[in-house]
Amino acid sequence: MSRVLVLADQGEDPNHIDREHVATSIKHYLAYGVPLSGKDRTPAYVPYNELRERYFHPFKESIKAGALTLMVNSASINGMPVHANRELLTGWLKEELGWDHKKNGDGRATISVSGED
Repeated sequence: MSRVLVLADQGEDPNHIDREHVATSIKHYLAYGVPLSGKDRTPAYVPYNELRERYFHPFKESIKAGALTLMVNSASINGMPVHANRELLTGWLKEELGWDHKKNGDGRATISVSGED
């Protein structure tokens, strides 16, 4: 489904988006919808094998379809802020998939990484 949505929004060629299409931003990477508390912007605790098999797959398919931007989960997974998680951002996205497009944060996400508030 994620692949079809990206292609419907952007068209077949992400390098040439025409007037009938828009760039896609896939959100929220990764496991944003499964916080332990059930509340927005709170930590998720998900085993890595489940992250890969269940939650990474739709993002992987969207990226393979040509998604141009990605918004990072503003919370943490297993105690690590996603914005500071080298394995998820560099390892899985850039090194494994070869994806080096724009990654966005939202709200005060970078503050949670820096410890300021």
